[in-house]
Amino acid sequence: MAQFSDRYFNFYDKQRTPFKGKVFLYPVWCWELLVPKVNQNPLNVFSRTILRLFQSRKTDVKEIAEWMGLEPEMVLYIIAGQLQPDWLTTQGELTDKGIDILECDSNSRSELTTGYVFQDAITGKLWPRVVNSLPDVEPDSFNPRGFPEFVTNRERGWKDTPFMLQSSVSSPASPSAHLLKSIVQQGNNVIHNQRIRGDLSDDQLKELEFDEIEQISEQPFKSYIFCWAMPDDDMGWSIADPVAVTGSASWLRDSILDQLENNPALAKNLRSIVGEIAENETWKEMNQRVIADAELQIFAEFPAVKKVPHLASCLGVLLRREQDLATSPDDARFENCNDLVIQAQRVFEVCFRWMIETWPVAHKKIISGSWAVDELSEAITSIASGFLSQDAIKNLSQQKGGSIWYAANRDAGKASIRPLITATLFTLSNHTDHPLFSFQPNELAMDKILSLATERNSVTHGSSIEIELDYALDSATFTSQWVKILLKNI
Repeated sequence: MAQFSDRYFNFYDKQRTPFKGKVFLYPVWCWELLVPKVNQNPLNVFSRTILRLFQSRKTDVKEIAEWMGLEPEMVLYIIAGQLQPDWLTTQGELTDKGIDILECDSNSRSELTTGYVFQDAITGKLWPRVVNSLPDVEPDSFNPRGFPEFVTNRERGWKDTPFMLQSSVSSPASPSAHLLKSIVQQGNNVIHNQRIRGDLSDDQLKELEFDEIEQISEQPFKSYIFCWAMPDDDMGWSIADPVAVTGSASWLRDSILDQLENNPALAKNLRSIVGEIAENETWKEMNQRVIADAELQIFAEFPAVKKVPHLASCLGVLLRREQDLATSPDDARFENCNDLVIQAQRVFEVCFRWMIETWPVAHKKIISGSWAVDELSEAITSIASGFLSQDAIKNLSQQKGGSIWYAANRDAGKASIRPLITATLFTLSNHTDHPLFSFQPNELAMDKILSLATERNSVTHGSSIEIELDYALDSATFTSQWVKILLKNI
């Protein structure tokens, strides 16, 4: 069988390669872009774009965020942390330095730089990634069947022959300028966010100018990109980001998953990651046995589950864990019971995180980061006494006001369940359509949720407490029923 391409790109160096996974080569079409290059500019593409907008008297943060595809908090962070006071005054006026840097920016537009986007040669979709260089690697040899071999340890003479996926798209259509700009912007967002978190150095990947794509190649060229499938505790297996920006790439995993049933060779290749199958069991049978029952249960009993991001996958893990323990109680070791409780709390975290993001607090000052215990107790009582017992109020009052403020105003994705619950309570007075109003007090069962959180924290912080099987199963059932009520009213 003829190979799709004789070019191979590996975006991972030895220190960052996920060696524990299974390597394979993914076919892509590469589109070359020419975009303006901004030389010797200390501001990244996001900072420059915001500065240009302020120069044009477009100063509304929400409008800027919507136009750029960022969160308003991120725009505020860039303004306060990167633009003020050197480039932009607190009154929203450009400083002399700010004017000069944009003039230099404009004068350098005659110089172009190259960027690349990748089109999936199996699905035809553009990947949400952008790179400014291509790390070619050469095969060390070819095996008797003609497949490339790559050296993994030259001293020991170790070689790897990656599994090669076959292309399904023979002649891709040229993507529109609008779509390309969207892809470049998505790629820039990922690079910028990873750099802010400290997960990327300045010399690894650069953002590209997405507002002016000068030229796109008339035809893309073919290549393979190194990818790794890795063990994953929640999903069984995941796919490493092929261009090494983030840890995993769910969008690429979905593509691989669609191919498994009709590609037994690929299924066999991934078998060592997900575990050995029974002697007479096919991949399809194993896949159905492990996940089909849980997935069918999710979409039959929770028809609105897709409205809440990440809830379907969390519920899937919970139901599979519950099914395993319910059908094999003799094998219910304490660590499995502990894990079921952990999965139950994750479901609640996903639900309350979504509620905060969908029905946010009216103003940051509603919550004080400096509240003492008695002040926080008084505030919770005033807004939620009809929802909560005295025990629940006492429980929620034993936390720092700062953690609640952070959950409500910064990044709910990093907050734990108690700050998420408390922050959610402070949103109720401004949202009469909030789904918590659909719960009866006995259905809301906040005491039980908080008890679950306490048990979960004891488990994860190394306590000697061992969760009993009955408690773990009851927690899973309670969680499922609670989610049904939530979804029924959204």
